[in-house]
Amino acid sequence: MVQLDEGAFLDLLYSAPMDPARWTSVMERFADMVGGSGAWLSRLNVADGSGTGMISRIDPAMPAIYMAHFAGMNPFSNEADPRNYIVNWTPRVRFYEEWLSRDAVERTEYYNDFLRPQDIYCSMMIGLAADGLETCVLNINRSHKRGDFEAAEVAVARRLHPHLLRAFNLSRRLEATNLLSNDLGLMLDGLNHGIFMVDSMGRIQFANTLAAAMVAKGSGLRVEQSRLVASMPAATGQLQGLIGRATASDAGVRRDGSMKVVNSETGAWLAVAVNPLPERPTTVFNGGRMAMVSVTDPRAGNAASDSRLQQLFGLTPAEVRVALALLDGRSPAEAAAQLGISVQTVRNQLQGLYQKTMTSRQAELVVLLLKVCGPRSGP
Repeated sequence: MVQLDEGAFLDLLYSAPMDPARWTSVMERFADMVGGSGAWLSRLNVADGSGTGMISRIDPAMPAIYMAHFAGMNPFSNEADPRNYIVNWTPRVRFYEEWLSRDAVERTEYYNDFLRPQDIYCSMMIGLAADGLETCVLNINRSHKRGDFEAAEVAVARRLHPHLLRAFNLSRRLEATNLLSNDLGLMLDGLNHGIFMVDSMGRIQFANTLAAAMVAKGSGLRVEQSRLVASMPAATGQLQGLIGRATASDAGVRRDGSMKVVNSETGAWLAVAVNPLPERPTTVFNGGRMAMVSVTDPRAGNAASDSRLQQLFGLTPAEVRVALALLDGRSPAEAAAQLGISVQTVRNQLQGLYQKTMTSRQAELVVLLLKVCGPRSGP
């Protein structure tokens, strides 16, 4: 165990909620204080072992290897009765022996093919939070050379555990608060189609009022273990595929997508569009890229309205009429004929639209209008 100033550690720890990039340093400093090697701040589903997390002093290739093969055999995050486990879960310091004896651990494939090659003899698992069927745990690994954690090291961990809890939960609250600016949140809440923002695993980070109402009334979408899913399994797979492509780290793979979600009971359907969002800053669980899932109910009438576009972009009534004509798929000449004005007037208004929406060409403008207003259900 390295003798470090606990006061200095607490200063670092309580700075992490304001600067989440510091969580890596927190993990390293804490590991040193309790005689650990690497650290994994994990968020795992106790039904199937899947999840995400931040690592420190661990081979960066290991998370992908874990998810591809070892998640389902992790004996410390695959519970026979996940819901009952979560009901009785409390945040505390735990060790392998609460699940399996040392001999039993060493007979598992998880230990022999995943932990042992990383020189992980044991782990101190410090519970921080539970959401749905997921638990958030700070795992401090210990090498074979060091053996079991000593009583003094465990005492340090238990003494600092309340501070870890407070800082971690403060990080999560600030992350949720800062996800959207107040102005953007109010704007999205005022739209007349549903907006979800999800991470790469489909976990909902934000839902506007209409999106929450769509889920509540069983319109074909629902929330399962904090993830956005469809009511029908095939549609869920398609939705997850769209989210995966929209949040792909490879720019060549990352793209928009759309689908219909059908309510199996009523036959009604929703139009769903999935669009990539810019990569967000580092967070306590840096899930990387996010996607915006826009949901439109065609039975609710045209999503775009004069007042809505005027409010969002400061358009004049004439510019709104041109914008809606373009959204309906009309060319500038067709828009001019429909509106009874000259093509040059339409072109002049287009320049105003480009300036106010910060776009530079018609295709880009129409894509923006679709994202903000949703597809039109009629002429």
